[in-house]
Amino acid sequence: MKKILFLFLTLMSLKLVACNAPTNVEVVKTYATGFDISLNISNDTFFQILVFDNSNMDQEYYTMTSDAKIINGEFSFPNAGLDPNTEYKIKVREYCSSSSQSEWVEIIASTSEINPCSGPLVDGDNLFSNITDNNATVSIEFSLSWNSIQFHLKNATTDEVITTGNSSTGTFNLSDYATLLPNTTYSLVFRSECGDDNQTVYSPWSGPFPKEFTTTEQICNPPADLEVIESFTNGFKVTFEEVGSFHLQVIDILNNSVVGNYGNHTDNFTDGYFTIINDDILPNKEYKITVKKNCNGTYSELSEITATTLNDCDTPEVNIDNITEEGFDISAILPTNGVQYKVEIREINNGIVSEEIVQTYQLASSDYTVDNLDPEASYQIRIKTICSETNSSDWVTQNIVTEASCTAPTNITFSEITYNSAVATIEDVENALSYEYFLYKKETNQQVSNGATNNGGTVLNIPFSGELEPETTYQFKVRRKCQDNTWSEFTELYEFTTTEFVCLIPTDIEITDVTTESFNVNLNIEEGNIFQWKLYKDEEEIRTIDIQTNPSGYFQVLDLEENTTYKIKIKRLCLLNDVVFGSSEFTELFEVTTLDDLNISELEIEGLKIYPNPMNDILNFTSNETIQTIKIMDVLGKVIFEKSIQSKVGTINVSKLKVGVYYLLISSENKTNSLKVLKN
Repeated sequence: MKKILFLFLTLMSLKLVACNAPTNVEVVKTYATGFDISLNISNDTFFQILVFDNSNMDQEYYTMTSDAKIINGEFSFPNAGLDPNTEYKIKVREYCSSSSQSEWVEIIASTSEINPCSGPLVDGDNLFSNITDNNATVSIEFSLSWNSIQFHLKNATTDEVITTGNSSTGTFNLSDYATLLPNTTYSLVFRSECGDDNQTVYSPWSGPFPKEFTTTEQICNPPADLEVIESFTNGFKVTFEEVGSFHLQVIDILNNSVVGNYGNHTDNFTDGYFTIINDDILPNKEYKITVKKNCNGTYSELSEITATTLNDCDTPEVNIDNITEEGFDISAILPTNGVQYKVEIREINNGIVSEEIVQTYQLASSDYTVDNLDPEASYQIRIKTICSETNSSDWVTQNIVTEASCTAPTNITFSEITYNSAVATIEDVENALSYEYFLYKKETNQQVSNGATNNGGTVLNIPFSGELEPETTYQFKVRRKCQDNTWSEFTELYEFTTTEFVCLIPTDIEITDVTTESFNVNLNIEEGNIFQWKLYKDEEEIRTIDIQTNPSGYFQVLDLEENTTYKIKIKRLCLLNDVVFGSSEFTELFEVTTLDDLNISELEIEGLKIYPNPMNDILNFTSNETIQTIKIMDVLGKVIFEKSIQSKVGTINVSKLKVGVYYLLISSENKTNSLKVLKN
């Protein structure tokens, strides 16, 4: 029984230490003197390789050492001393212990015909350069016959294979292939790759010893080129030198408190930017952004920049108008989240805005009038919306110039003073839209008139309406209108006294249009058009009439006898406040004789003909009787032409007569005819 149990335990022990054969064994590259094979073996085990000439099975190559490492699933023995262009049997097994080995796995492969690939020269002093804490540059003279340079990079202290790489040039940076650590020694071996698409040939690995270099101590520099690309109401988009792991903070400058903390980020860059969005970051506020590099647990100095978040408090819509000499009107439409708006006013001198605030307001109502500014001065007006105690909009800025001072007129003079009117002249050097005056009766202080000029005229006819009283003192004050709704103060009171009432005698009297029963009286009506006239016949007054002329300045005297001499005199009746206040003296007597009734007289002179009528320059006559005289009279009966004829046929030159109505008196020996003619 004990023997059976011992046998069972022995079998179990052998089963537990069973050594598995390699799998997936195959030749991946051939050389003139060796091979590269790929295989899968158990972890932490040795393996053995036997190579035989397949024709006589003589042993050519054998190895079993701990240095025979499989790199990336491959084992390379290109310089095994095999013959070129020879078929070999390759046997591989795992070597688990001296008492345990796997079965052999066999494959057959042939070496290459030749080995044309020369190895790289790596003994120069310039093999490694630009050595830093995480990089070194390799420089090898590159042959045109090579396809690439292959290298194995190891940690020289731990013998750990870091990477295997290929470079198509003789100069390359190891940081492009692996992450190097600072203050660490690395070793490399190199070989060249030659051949074409049908066959790849490698040179022997460089040796006999690997080439080494040591990275420098780590220099942890702060990230460079920190810049804010875009601001938001609650964050920022920043960019800076990509440094791998970093630590970023957003700091409220006012409170010196951290409102955003982003630690050990390595892959949060998108298109070269890092975006910070945080509800603790407030709109329209200044923040400091700091970033430092994480150098394997050691941090660099800070890179920092300040930036201000965007404002979600919109600016107001502002209108400034009605600018006067001392202020202006301001109106503002606040956004929906606006509570008030703030106004700051500063002077501008020679184009430079003063730092001193002249006036400031914080207003809830939309309209406000600013005053107490200096006339003809430049100001900067700044307005912004207040949305909360900590949030306000950007400033809206406008510049204005106040109007020049609106001073009262000076140097008022009076002219053309009569008993009922006067003219005031404002000898003013300032421009004005208009002037307004008030007129008072000095004795009673009663306002009697108020008027204004248009378009800045400086001559005022007093009174604006009504009439003044004779020999009365009036007081007058005036003010200037400089802008709409902007007036100067009134002047002091100026005085003038109207003259004594004088009713002027009629002038420019002319008697016209005399007929058999009427005549017209033309006269000057500039001083009034109401008159009284007296008519005389044979030195006896026969008629007295008060009359108002028509607008053309004449009146008619009617109902007269024909061929009768009358005399007329006229005086002016003067009104004051539409009531006859006095009258002038009478004029001299004017004499006028009415005409005969020529329209009913018969042509007593036999065969008398007068032509043409109307006449131009020549008047022709013919008669069966001898014409002795011809007289021409005007409408007043005055003889203006007389000529002795003594002929039955003839002409009269009337070219010197004025255009109008005339009367002809034509006489023969004992007959007289009268005739009305017209002169063109």
